[in-house]
Amino acid sequence: MNINKIELGTRIKAIRKKQDMTLEEFGRVIGNAGKSNVSKWEKGLAIPNDERLEIIARLANASVNKLLY
Repeated sequence: MNINKIELGTRIKAIRKKQDMTLEEFGRVIGNAGKSNVSKWEKGLAIPNDERLEIIARLANASVNKLLY
């Protein structure tokens, strides 16, 4: 299955907003990612690596698959 980067970005942004975190705070929590990295994910320009996807999924109480698809 192909990953829809735009939808993934929308989900990541929703998770960050629900946690009431800035781009910087969210990046720090999920493994020292810069705010520009987080911004790229949210805009659908990039996908976090597997480790970071695991952490984001945990924050959302979801599986990585649910996060991706």
